[in-house]
Amino acid sequence: MTLTFSSGSTLLIFFGIVLAAVIILMILRPGKRGQKLLSIVILLVTFSVVYFIFGRPTEILIDSEGIHSEAYGKINFAWTDVNDAEIIENYEDTGWKPSVKINGSGLIGFRAGRYRLTNGDTAKILTQKSDKAIVFQTKDEIYLFALDETDKLIEIASDYIEF
Repeated sequence: MTLTFSSGSTLLIFFGIVLAAVIILMILRPGKRGQKLLSIVILLVTFSVVYFIFGRPTEILIDSEGIHSEAYGKINFAWTDVNDAEIIENYEDTGWKPSVKINGSGLIGFRAGRYRLTNGDTAKILTQKSDKAIVFQTKDEIYLFALDETDKLIEIASDYIEF
């Protein structure tokens, strides 16, 4: 099964509005036409890069082998490697809350990458606006998922591991 979710549509809408406003202001301001055109091209290229990075949906493949995702630090682990799995209600009120970004993205309603948690551990995380999280601990890594579809992830994972 594949879980697919958007990583930052709110942020992209905001950037789009800002981009449109800046382009309009550049067109209206006095100055050389070549400088204005170059500035607009630079803005469009910058927005295209931001859209390319954050606008694509993220896919997480969950199968009988484990969980795999090429996005955000390549999450890849087998069910047989999981030493402990935990379901955490209201995870942001516990030691599992991501507190410091080490490497990754932190957008409005979305975080992904490697973060230091309030309990001092580091983890690879994918979070949306969800109160419920699932934590998988392997020998080498901690993985924290708090997605809109966390219940579906729990349902699938419970076929292969115990919580």
